[in-house]
Amino acid sequence: MMFNSKSPLSIPTYDGSYQLVHPCVIECEKPFCGFRYWMAMTPYPDGNDAFENPSLRGSNNGFKWEVPSFLPDPVIPQPDNADQHYSDPHILLKDGELHLFYRLTDKIRNRSFIFWTRSKDLVKWALPILVYEGGWCLSPSVIFEENVWFMWFVDLVKDNKSTISTLKMVKGVTPEAFDNEVSCVVDLGKFHPWHIEVKKVDGNFQGLINAFPGTSESIGQSLFLVKSLNGYDWNRSDAVSILKPSYLGWDNKLIYKASFLSTEEGSYRIWYSACSWGGKWYIGYIEGALNSIKRISIQPALELNRVLKVKQDLNGIFRIGLRRFLPVYVFNLTKKLYNFLVS
Repeated sequence: MMFNSKSPLSIPTYDGSYQLVHPCVIECEKPFCGFRYWMAMTPYPDGNDAFENPSLRGSNNGFKWEVPSFLPDPVIPQPDNADQHYSDPHILLKDGELHLFYRLTDKIRNRSFIFWTRSKDLVKWALPILVYEGGWCLSPSVIFEENVWFMWFVDLVKDNKSTISTLKMVKGVTPEAFDNEVSCVVDLGKFHPWHIEVKKVDGNFQGLINAFPGTSESIGQSLFLVKSLNGYDWNRSDAVSILKPSYLGWDNKLIYKASFLSTEEGSYRIWYSACSWGGKWYIGYIEGALNSIKRISIQPALELNRVLKVKQDLNGIFRIGLRRFLPVYVFNLTKKLYNFLVS
């Protein structure tokens, strides 16, 4: 049995919205720069990608996340070009340095660029290096194993009618030498991969994939745990998703990118981002074995105005429903009338 997080975590963002997405969490063997846990994420207020600038938060228990005074916030400032935005950060700790990978999207050229930087003190950062360029390549996930760097990402092809996504992998002796691109085989049934995080667990590759059903990635995304012996061929650990949107909670529209840590007992700690029908983005926390994923009482939790949330959800459902069934010009007129009536 699975339970969604009852409330999202209260994680401060540089824009003050407390809305955020795409967590990547690591646990350090000993505190790094004063904290046992580090999270990379991006603010995402009401789905505004202009704020998706990679940011870091520190914690000593995985629940209470802080902004250290010495930390630049965001770590990667907003691009000067308004047609570009950052997103999808990933971090790992190696040889006393925190390595940060992140994505730059150029909306005019329909291209994505994966950059890599690193720091020993989180104050001074190396000049970012371009390690991969492609079409719409989403959610880079990087590990270092046996003197080889591996990076997985989701390659995306979109048109007006459908979205086709493929999980891919590259590797190299350094991130600058990423090569040997291969398409992975991943069995998700009727679902298709959207974002991924991969880690090495007990000698095997394991990944959390949030995936969408059918041809639309905007509704009903769910979370799957997949496993692989070679990094190319992936299988679900269970016949069903381990997490799907709730009915009435803060995460009732879609489950988005998630991060995880495995324990010696074989259970999982999972931080996941999600969106409500009202278009609000937060991060929740669950833990447990796969057959007993559960919510736990967390502090500090983010208290949401329930009445306002219901209004926002109904507004979101109304807009999406009309957009699907009405011609564009009729939808635009209806939206203007609706906004006038509720303002």
